[in-house]
Amino acid sequence: MFVLLYALQATPIRHGAVMRDIQIQTKQDDWMKYEIFQLDVPEATNDAQNMVGYSLVINFQASRAMGLVVCAFPTYLECTQDANALNFFNATGTVQIDGYAAKFGLTSPQIYVMFTLSGRNQVGSVTFQAQSVYILTPQSKPMKVAANQDLYLMAARCDGTSFSLLIDASATFCSNANAHVDRASCMNAQTGQTAYAFNNPDVYTFITVFATDVEQALTVEMDIRAGAFAVNETNVRKVYMNPNCYIMNSVALGKLTNYIYTQEIQNASYRSNITSRLVDVDHNQIDETSQLVRALTSTDFSVITHAKVSSPVMPWTNDEIPFLLLWFVVSKDLTELKADTVKEVASHHVLNNAVALPGMSNLQNLSYDLAFVGGEVDLSFYVTHKYGLLGDSCAVKNGRCQLLLDNNTQIKVADFILYYAVYGSFQSSVIYAPLQVMEPNTIVYDVVQKNQGSRYYRMKAKDLLEGKLYVTSNDSTAPLAVVVSSAVYLPQKTDRAVQVAEGLGAVELVLKEGSFDNGQIFVHVQNAAKKNVEVQVEFVSSNVISEILVNQEEKTIQLAKGVSVVAGVKIPAPIVTALTNGNTAAYFSQMVFQAYAALPAACDVTFDQFGSRKYFRYASLSQAQNLVSFNIKITAKALYDNEFVYVNITSECDAELSIISAAVHQMEENVDTVVPVMPNKAVFVHEVVLGIDRKISIQGQSRQSGILFICPWPMLLKQFSEESCTRSQIWFMDFNFNTEINSTQFKNAQFLYYTIQTQEMNDGKTMNVQMLELVGLNTNIEHSGFIEPNERQRFKVTSNYQEDQFYIEVKQVELGVAICVSGYYQETINARCDQTIRKPGTYLITPYIPQTSAVYLLVQSSARKTTKLVFEGYFVETLYNTTKPQILQAGKHKFFKFTRTNNDNALMLSAVLQQWEYSTDKIPEVMFEKKVAMFVNINNVARRNRYMWAETQCGAQGLVIPPSDDTDFFVTLYAKEDITVELQSIEKKHQYNLDYGKYKKISTEAAENVDFVLDSAYAPSGAIIETCTGTLKSSFSYYHVPSTGAANSQPLVTESQTNGQVKAVLNSTNDRQNFFASVETSAGAEFVLYHSYIDTRPQVSSQNIRVNMSSKDGFLTVVVDPASYVSGVRYMVYVLTEGQGNEKTACGIRRGQLISDKARLADGEAVVAINTTVALEKGAKYWLNVIAADSHDINIAVAYKPIEARLGMDLIDEQYYENEGNQDLTWIIWVVLAVIIVVVAVVALFYFMQRKKYVVLVDQDIARKDQNARRKAAQQVGGLEDSQ
Repeated sequence: MFVLLYALQATPIRHGAVMRDIQIQTKQDDWMKYEIFQLDVPEATNDAQNMVGYSLVINFQASRAMGLVVCAFPTYLECTQDANALNFFNATGTVQIDGYAAKFGLTSPQIYVMFTLSGRNQVGSVTFQAQSVYILTPQSKPMKVAANQDLYLMAARCDGTSFSLLIDASATFCSNANAHVDRASCMNAQTGQTAYAFNNPDVYTFITVFATDVEQALTVEMDIRAGAFAVNETNVRKVYMNPNCYIMNSVALGKLTNYIYTQEIQNASYRSNITSRLVDVDHNQIDETSQLVRALTSTDFSVITHAKVSSPVMPWTNDEIPFLLLWFVVSKDLTELKADTVKEVASHHVLNNAVALPGMSNLQNLSYDLAFVGGEVDLSFYVTHKYGLLGDSCAVKNGRCQLLLDNNTQIKVADFILYYAVYGSFQSSVIYAPLQVMEPNTIVYDVVQKNQGSRYYRMKAKDLLEGKLYVTSNDSTAPLAVVVSSAVYLPQKTDRAVQVAEGLGAVELVLKEGSFDNGQIFVHVQNAAKKNVEVQVEFVSSNVISEILVNQEEKTIQLAKGVSVVAGVKIPAPIVTALTNGNTAAYFSQMVFQAYAALPAACDVTFDQFGSRKYFRYASLSQAQNLVSFNIKITAKALYDNEFVYVNITSECDAELSIISAAVHQMEENVDTVVPVMPNKAVFVHEVVLGIDRKISIQGQSRQSGILFICPWPMLLKQFSEESCTRSQIWFMDFNFNTEINSTQFKNAQFLYYTIQTQEMNDGKTMNVQMLELVGLNTNIEHSGFIEPNERQRFKVTSNYQEDQFYIEVKQVELGVAICVSGYYQETINARCDQTIRKPGTYLITPYIPQTSAVYLLVQSSARKTTKLVFEGYFVETLYNTTKPQILQAGKHKFFKFTRTNNDNALMLSAVLQQWEYSTDKIPEVMFEKKVAMFVNINNVARRNRYMWAETQCGAQGLVIPPSDDTDFFVTLYAKEDITVELQSIEKKHQYNLDYGKYKKISTEAAENVDFVLDSAYAPSGAIIETCTGTLKSSFSYYHVPSTGAANSQPLVTESQTNGQVKAVLNSTNDRQNFFASVETSAGAEFVLYHSYIDTRPQVSSQNIRVNMSSKDGFLTVVVDPASYVSGVRYMVYVLTEGQGNEKTACGIRRGQLISDKARLADGEAVVAINTTVALEKGAKYWLNVIAADSHDINIAVAYKPIEARLGMDLIDEQYYENEGNQDLTWIIWVVLAVIIVVVAVVALFYFMQRKKYVVLVDQDIARKDQNARRKAAQQVGGLEDSQ
């Protein structure tokens, strides 16, 4: 199947020829089919002049979605593997590849088009057309016709109109509506003209310019019929969704000047895909954009427009190509339309008000309403943004064309500016004005300009029946006029169906049921005075009682069942002072309400959000809950409009309510305000965030004292208790007053209020309140965050223990960021630091004050961008030569540092759960439990994921760090539960780690205590001590090194003489554990300590050495019995230099000069025969010794008994009967054997007598005992052996 698949031949096709109903069908076992076609494109390889301008255009329409592949290779395999191939998958489409020759890297004059279909038993058909063409545009292009190479052109017209081809008269060409034709098949060849008209209605016209045997230089242009744009009118044109179809329109300005050209598309999402070019009469480009707003002079010009996207319509169908409508306007220069001013509008005029108005935001909506009203003669117009026609049109209301824009309009705000444009149909007038939205039963504060100045309001009144509109002024003599309408957006006195009321200083207007026919009313307030006046506008509905509260004054309200009371309090003006930061305004962030009522059972009083906004309930009172405190956020709009804050109160019964409200400052880093005068109070608030502590400092000009209450509510009503508060005395002249608030103290509160009450009687005294946010961090907790330009961040790192040093590890800090560290809070505020850090690294902060148990960090950024900051703080305790109990908290690391005084010394560290009773006859329970982990690092704080050594096994943790150039060692202890650990740190010379199966030979000049950490993972475990010279006292422990006296876990102590041997048994689990050993030596002592319960060296059955051959030139063959060992053995022959003295011990082996070395026993050998490689001198006597050693460590070895050897010696071998004199020496062997038997008997008797002197502390036959007995009853687990 695959051979056939890859070998299908390409089918040739002609340019532009329609290939109809090409069938492709797959089968059950042949699930992928394709058809490949070859299009000859000779211009791609031999027409370098025009090659870049050629485009490959493929139109296709299939019965189902299938693959389309375009490539430069003729087979399926080559095409699918071509990196330059282009792949498409669709049922219908148009593919246009501009400059395709370079994209495919063509080296032959063919391009290949392949359609693929996959899936089992699938059937599909496709009709397509492919053509390689030079696409003509309405702009002249110079080109050449290469010698012997035709030039292929294509012109497209989507609207069915005619066009003309402008070409040099010397050119000969032929045209066709379907495909390119060659010279032989051309029926209408034309030449000798410069302009040719084409009137065919088809979308495409294919033109072949015939080549000659010489190169031709031509200029070619498609001249399309231009339409005309009328000036001062809206011109609508179709733009077709085909990138090769152009429309052109001309504009004749003549002597007109100062005009603007604008265009807009109906569908804004297509705006960037529609491009227009403005060209002058010589076709020189003036501008090109998707949305033109161009100032024009008196130059005539043309506009060439086309779409950059296509909607596929096949040329072999009669389908209409989709189009979009574009509006083009050439109008007089934009003039400004001022608010509340009638403007005369010429026909098709554009008005502009590109001004950022108060309250404007960039949230793409309006914060107020806008109304546009046409003149008495109907005026049809649009209001848009960016001078375009995408917007809202007016509608006829009450005989006038009106338009109301609210925050639901599709006109959006861009760059904080709203653009209006009005397009009228004939001469008329228009007026526009902002409308402030007001709520029923609320007060709106406003300013109306002098001399007939106006302000307009809009109120939704869907549920209202009747009420009163009150307008009052701060000037009782100001002549005011109020006009109300439910139909006219900007009501005037002369309009129909309006209510008008006039008065001096105040106007009252009763609105009956008919006033709200349209569900809303529009209010116009006009000021005829010669000065600006402040007004209060309020509509009070008939079923609501209005109560006005005064800031910080308690008020009693009588509540009636079922009657709502609207309580409002005016937001105080921001407080302006002249303190440390100059003139700064202290704004208020929220209004707090507190209420109290003694209610009967089954009666609730509710406090709800007021107005037509989204419903929200603040709080409620009941018999059980008779006291409430809640806050209402002050919005930016409320501050700007100087509005009241309202709350709707509803009661289920008649009741008496005590209520108070107060404006609250947001507690910020620095607030300048005034000292409250009795009985007033100053209230501040901030949100409680767990993990962020606060530092508050207060200074002021008052000489009086004050009280600071810190509570989850302000201290306003007397019914509120101080039980959950903290109370502090304030002396304002004390510049050191500050207090710290821990977030966990008020963790159940959402807000924290600071109420300042003073004894001050005089106004005008200022005070400064500072709050610093301290992000709380525990030791060993990494902080990773970002810091903004010019931002300050403060941190408080808290200790879990009582350490004496502080380290900070800065992992990432950028240029321009500084970290100041201090042990004092006040220094952090003033940026006076113990150390300033600007680069990554680990820093010791000195001095650190341990009494504070906290370190403060101030991070300041002078960078120009947001940067990342990562750091971690550690409190560290200094260690000395001692054993000290350490209290560990569950899950909290404790850090230590030991500084070595002499780099020739070793450092021993051990940690174990503190014991109160020490075992002498059984394994302690602590050896079976993992209680504590110890991590050790060099020159940097140790952590669970950063260490040089880690000890995490059961029982005690122990480690010896050998001598080195390193000085500072950091230790970290960690436990999963609260425990007390004994931590021992010892610095001295003779301290060693010893793994299981290893040994250490020690020599001491003076009397010493030599200490060991025995790291074991075997049961039973133990140690063997061999005394070489001097005397020893040995002791062992499960807890710490016994020599320190910190813990005498097992009194296993004995004195040993020279060549004596001590064996200790320390039964263990199979888990890894640590044990400790101390050896007290005499002066000049030497010993070896094996960490093993049994002798782990090679063992031999016979220590005899035999010589099987002695040559005349001094070489010997030495024979010994093989040694048994767990791994490979090396046999080495030495010539001794210091007499006999060889023993089967590490102390006794004297090696001398190596004269032979055999790596291992050969297969089949019963004995080991070693040929010496160093010749012996004639007549000289030697002592020879053989050592069997570990093949990897020759220090683990056993020695045979040395023999005397010389050149020409008698052979020593009971199986060898020949010697140098050819004498039978068998009798000598029998005599030697008899002597050996006697000696063995004497030695056996000697050792039998000495055995009675052994001190046996434990039964050594452990194999006959239960291996699990160590966890059961008390055991005999310690033992010593001493042999001489």
